[in-house]
Amino acid sequence: INLQKNTLVGRLTMRSEEADSVAWRQELITESIPLIRRQLFAGYGYGTFPLIWEDHRSKAHLYDDSAEAHNDYLRLALEVGLVGLVAYLFVLGRLFWLASRPVHRESDQPKHLFFFASIIVFFLLSVTDNMLHHTPVMWWLWAVWGMWMADIN
Repeated sequence: INLQKNTLVGRLTMRSEEADSVAWRQELITESIPLIRRQLFAGYGYGTFPLIWEDHRSKAHLYDDSAEAHNDYLRLALEVGLVGLVAYLFVLGRLFWLASRPVHRESDQPKHLFFFASIIVFFLLSVTDNMLHHTPVMWWLWAVWGMWMADIN
């Protein structure tokens, strides 16, 4: 039995050069760095990543299906510059610090753990997806984080 013929096993164990998401993301980062350097501090403006990328992408990516960053940090660096990226990372870092503080009431332990874990998961997912781009998800997540912060404090 050749397990590679199973579509699920083949998808997980082999990488197609034509549809290699990891290589595509690495090239996207590499090609975006010069664009970020041009507007290092202020960026190009919020929501402009697809426009800037479409205008400046290489011929190898001319027919890509997506003009999205698939990385919140790359997107923010290009759109709002170093100032905006540092401010955003400060907010995430502050939330992480507050979520990692000791719990005062034993009954708060599960909420505290979910709060802490959700920040870590969000931080990691933002490396591979446009989490900030999904507005309804962000409304819900920031509202829940705010509720947990109010409850913990």
